[in-house]
Amino acid sequence: MKKALLLGDQKEFGQSLTRKISKTGYKVRCTRSLKKARKFKEEQEPDVILFAGKIGVNSDGTFYFEL
Repeated sequence: MKKALLLGDQKEFGQSLTRKISKTGYKVRCTRSLKKARKFKEEQEPDVILFAGKIGVNSDGTFYFEL
């Protein structure tokens, strides 16, 4: 079975997305924790990683992630 990791903090959106992805044959793991996401990524090697949050660029050119 293929594995997906969903990282984000919007509970209802995450649950809805998990149901939809699961119907396509993926086992989905959801988390709000970067530490847990990293551990899952290293141990389970998911086929896809989804981020449900805001991504942007700071004035100095670095990226930011907002859960």
